[in-house]
Amino acid sequence: MKKIFTFLAVIAMALTLASCAGKSVSNLDPSKLDNTVEKCWKVTSTTKVGGYSGSTTEYIWATERYLVIGLQESEELSQGFTKYKYQQASQYKDMESCGRANKQ
Repeated sequence: MKKIFTFLAVIAMALTLASCAGKSVSNLDPSKLDNTVEKCWKVTSTTKVGGYSGSTTEYIWATERYLVIGLQESEELSQGFTKYKYQQASQYKDMESCGRANKQ
């Protein structure tokens, strides 16, 4: 039951995130990433389950290290069904404009 709940939660999260360009988080070492400067990041998640796939995009305000740690944990919880990529969204200069990008 726990696996089913986790799977459904990851699918729901994946449908609210993601795009295809950017760095894959799978093999990154977060300790080598910036942990001081917060920026806006465009995050793309792609979920593949039973021959079906879906992709979503979300904008997140965070340091690169914090972002990657969270996305790596989400990938692990998805048991390989969801993959994340990210890239800087430099057109959004503050938390408010980054957050508004999710409503467009």
